[in-house]
Amino acid sequence: MNNNQLIQKVFDLQKSNTLNYQIDKLLNSSNLTEEEIIHIKEEANKLYAQYKREFIIKRNRIVFFSAAAVTVVTLLVFFILLPKQNIVTNVGILSIFGTLLLCLGMYCMFVFYNSWKPENIDVNPSLDFDLGNFFSFFGLLAAIPAVIFYFLISWLIESGAEKRLLETKVETKAIVVNGNYYEGGGIRRRRPDEAEITVKFRTKENKVISRTIEIPSYQFNHFYKGQQIDIIYSSENTNNIKLLNSKESIKQVYKTEERDVFFKDLFTFLELSDKQIQEKLSTMSVGWSYNVELECWVNPSRECYIKRAGKSIFYIPKRDFIMFMDNDIRKNSFKRTLENQDSLLARYENEKYLIEKLSTRQGNTVTVFYSVSKNENSSSEAK
Repeated sequence: MNNNQLIQKVFDLQKSNTLNYQIDKLLNSSNLTEEEIIHIKEEANKLYAQYKREFIIKRNRIVFFSAAAVTVVTLLVFFILLPKQNIVTNVGILSIFGTLLLCLGMYCMFVFYNSWKPENIDVNPSLDFDLGNFFSFFGLLAAIPAVIFYFLISWLIESGAEKRLLETKVETKAIVVNGNYYEGGGIRRRRPDEAEITVKFRTKENKVISRTIEIPSYQFNHFYKGQQIDIIYSSENTNNIKLLNSKESIKQVYKTEERDVFFKDLFTFLELSDKQIQEKLSTMSVGWSYNVELECWVNPSRECYIKRAGKSIFYIPKRDFIMFMDNDIRKNSFKRTLENQDSLLARYENEKYLIEKLSTRQGNTVTVFYSVSKNENSSSEAK
């Protein structure tokens, strides 16, 4: 072989990580002078150094743009796509996976940014990459962002599932079939108590499904086996369930105030049409509907009725709520003008409105109700 062929041969051996003594053995067996051997090594080293620079430029460029692509895809998947998929199981595992991808992608972008530019590469660089240092610095730099990304991803997925639940909700009744309470522990009881209940319900496809739901530990004693409770589930994913066992959950689902009707509401109803009254009641609490046969608005869960008759609004509250209605009259500074006249228990007036507290008896049952109207007498006297 001539010298050019030997230079190429040595270069090829260097690329294949051949040991130096093997290269020296090849050159010494080729009947070359010392000067020729030195020249061949120098030229091969130049070729190998150029090869390493070109390899590092290509590798670092590929790593950087691959990391950028992984980061962008991860952001799209975990910040936009998955929150729309109605996912409620394995959220923690998905969040950890997304966090690792995001942190690793951003760290690689940071490490390899502009590392492919010739001015940032040594004249005779090494092809060896120190993975030990790479991952040790990754652990240090990614610790805080990883915690932030984990909670952000899990929050987005859970919020997205909750949003889809409200958009695709199906209301039904469920039966409590089991429950478990787990006491906390650990040093100084830092692990809190946990509780869960298992319910069965029938879907709109007439399938009976059993699901276990985590609940706050303080609510565990509110449930018992065989209890019927209101729930909503997603028509897209029956694992996505929400109990409607509190005022807060009902407010969140139906966007209502979940409060009772007071006199200020009845005064407002005097100025509204029937349609507007229905709309107003629907914002106050769940359950209001117009009963055509009774010609009044009924709320079975609150056991109360509202009826328009001429220029008056009649309100039959739940028996336990009568004392609150009487207190509401006192707070609004109404003057009592009459009391205990047959079915009329009391009459109250102010400059604008007239309130009558009435009662009716059917057998042994006495029903107390209120009538609200504008005070026409006061208006006439003012004229």
